[in-house]
Order: sequence, then C-alpha cells, then structure tokens
Amino acid sequence: MNARSPSSGPAVDWSLSFFASGEGRGDKYRLLFDAARFADTQGLRGIWVPERHFTPLGGLFPQPSLLLAALARETRNLRLGAGSIVVPLHHPVRVAEELAVVDNLSGGRVVASFASGWHPGDFTLAPEAYEDRRRVMLQGVETVRRLWSGQPVSLPGGDGLDHEVRIFPTPLQRTLPTWLTSTGSAATFETAGAMGTNVLTHLVDQDLEVLAGRIAAYRRGRQRVGLPEDGGTVTVMLHTFLGDDEARVRAQARPAFRRYLLANAPLLQASAHSRGRAMDLSLLTESDIEALVDHQFERLFSGHALLGTPEKCVPLVRSLTALGVGEIACLVDFVDEPGEVLEGLHSLLRLRELCAAPPRSRPAPLTAPPIQAPPAAPSLEALRSRAEEVLAGETFYARLLKAGGDHGPGFRLVTRLWRSADEALAELELPASLRADLGRYPAHPALLDSCFGVLIATALAGDVEAGAGQV
Repeated sequence: MNARSPSSGPAVDWSLSFFASGEGRGDKYRLLFDAARFADTQGLRGIWVPERHFTPLGGLFPQPSLLLAALARETRNLRLGAGSIVVPLHHPVRVAEELAVVDNLSGGRVVASFASGWHPGDFTLAPEAYEDRRRVMLQGVETVRRLWSGQPVSLPGGDGLDHEVRIFPTPLQRTLPTWLTSTGSAATFETAGAMGTNVLTHLVDQDLEVLAGRIAAYRRGRQRVGLPEDGGTVTVMLHTFLGDDEARVRAQARPAFRRYLLANAPLLQASAHSRGRAMDLSLLTESDIEALVDHQFERLFSGHALLGTPEKCVPLVRSLTALGVGEIACLVDFVDEPGEVLEGLHSLLRLRELCAAPPRSRPAPLTAPPIQAPPAAPSLEALRSRAEEVLAGETFYARLLKAGGDHGPGFRLVTRLWRSADEALAELELPASLRADLGRYPAHPALLDSCFGVLIATALAGDVEAGAGQV
C-alpha cells in the first residue's frame, strides 16, 4: 500500500463522528448541529451519524437518514455519512429511497456505510434476519447499489406477481459512495475490497499491528478482482478530545470517558455475544468493571485515540496514514459538556495543520566540515566472536517484555542475537505472511521495528544507557 507524502498536501481527510447519549441535555441535538456547522465552515471532509436502537447510548440516532436530511439544510460543503446503516433491519429499497432524498436535499453529498448489526436486541425489528445477518447485509448492499445506478429490481407485489421497481427521486450522484463497517473481522475487510467499497473501522479493540493486517486483507480483496490495490478509502474512527494542556485534557476526558464506557458495558456484552464470545458481566464485581474501564481509558490515552494535545497525537496520525488510512472520523460527543467539545474542535484544526505540514529540515551549513572516511565496519564473524552472550529469539523477546517492550507475533523477527554492552548483532527472519508485502515498502515496517529492538538490546543488561551501543 502507498504511504502518503506529507509534502503533497493533507495526508488524510478529517471528519466528525457521533455515537454517545444526549439524554441529559435540554437541547439533545444542539451539539450535533453546532459541530456540523463548524466542520462545514472549517473545511472538514464530513460527518458520520450511526444507527442505534433501544439504549440511551447512541439513542439520539435511531434513523440516520432523517438526521442527515436535517443536516443537509444546515450545511453547504460537508459530506453527510450514515455510518452505519444496519441493513438487515430494513428493506433495502427503503434504504435506497431515503438516501436518495438526502442526496437531493444536500446537492449530492450523501455517503453510507453498511453493517450487518451485532446487538441481538436490535433485531426485535427483524428477528428472522439475525442468524444470517451477514449474508442479508451483502445482498441488501448490492440491491441498494443497483437501484442507485438506475437499474430496476424485481420484487413480489401484493398480487403475488413480480414487479420491477426503481427508486425516486433520482439521486444526484451517479453512484453511491459506499463503505462496509468492520469492527474486528479481516474477512469483512477483504470482502469490502472485493466489492469495491470503502471500509469503516476503529481502534477500540484492535492495535496498529492488527489493523495493518486487516488493511492488507482489504488490498488483497481489491487486487483479487482486478481493482487498483491502492484505491479505496480506509476510514478509522478515533475518540477525540484535544486541548493545549495535556493534564487539563486528561482531567476533563477521564471522568467523561469512564461514564461513557460504563454506560457502554451492556453493549460490549452484546458485541461479544454477536462474535460467539462469552462475556457475563454479572460475574464481575463493580470494582472489576471499573478496573476494566480504567484500563481501556489508559490504553486509548496512551496512543489509540486522539486524546491530549495536538502535538502528542501527531505520531498516531502519521502511523495511520503510513498504513494507508485515508480518513479519520473523530468521535467527539463522549465528553458531557457541549461547550468543551466545541472548544476542542479548534485544537483539532491545529492537529490537522501539523499533520499536513511537511517534515522540518535543517538548513544546510554555510561551510561544510571536511568529510572523514568512516572506520571500517567489523566483520560479522568478529562481532559474533566478541559477544558477551548469545540469545535465542524467544529469550530476547522475554527480556524485552520485562523491560517494557511488547511486540506482537507479527513483529517478532529476531531469531538469534549476539550482544555485549556496546554492540549487538541479530539474525532477522520475516514471516511468510508478511513477505508478500515486501514490494510495497522501501523497508518493511516490521524489519525497521526489529532493528530498533536490536538497538535496545545493548541496554538490556542494565549497565549502559539505551542507544549507547553500536548496531
């Protein structure tokens, strides 16, 4: 996949996303409309609203197309995203019709991400579709796309006969920009690629290494059907709350995020059930659940969300764009106070500016110092012979984990290591699962990561500073 060059303009599109509850507010939709107007005037790419039923969390959004119709009259430039429409809960013809209305109201700005659904309680609207919901979703998406393109579909009528139907009003866009939503399935990523759709995901329960593998599956899906491998858009939803002072942001975000996650606990149990996993919250004490919530906040704050100062969050954005992410959907409404959310949007603009700027380069000196030839590099045999110890790869990673470095299985490339206090040498082996990606990078990220790990190896004995040795 192709990484985007910072010098070629903004490396990623920026959108806003909503999901939380507004039940405690007097004007439940004020934040949504105020944020949309701000995004529209400040050049953000779009806004995403979900479909949720029967719970306060997300309960403002039972019908995304209805809210998008209202937003269409409040904005002029913003792309309006239904993300996600749970297709098995609806007749696909109605989905296509409603989106066509929004497309006309907005001047051709509607997009949609489609999902199979996961909460068993939602399927009180269509209980017969739950067990086979993925197949129902894929068939529904194809029906929506066919109707949108102007083709008819044949459906049974009340007289028992088949009738050809088309949708009206005729959409302004010739094709509907389409995403598939995936919360944790590489198969859905690959299916999205093969269907020629974009994909919408998040970092709530996956890290960058896992996301990289799923994006690779998306590229494989596109390649398999003859589509450009580097085409399509991967959109990642990130919880977002930014400000100029990291300690102040943390103090504001942490209690709000804890309330948000505690309210989300029943949904987490339902999500686990939909994936065939057992999770019985009744077996956990209140302190157990709060400990899990605290752990999740710390995980997100440490680098899986846009929480903190704009400067702190630049590396995460750079990492995502390097993986091939084309859009970041900033979930902003988990913070209780609308005024704080809107204030934080100004810092989001600062983050956008930082990420769009080319890397700083040092000015060339007026007079260059004389160039001295570097000392001859020692031979590999010499390095091996003077090593103080030789470690197997498993031993090296166990020691690295104890020192605070955690590498996933796909990034454990060191098979053998020779080290001393000031130098280290390692044998690296790229797993077969990653070799197909070698041609996409000047140097594969897993190899670079392992080289840094070898550098750290010079300090594993604790008697010198990290990075002081020769690699």
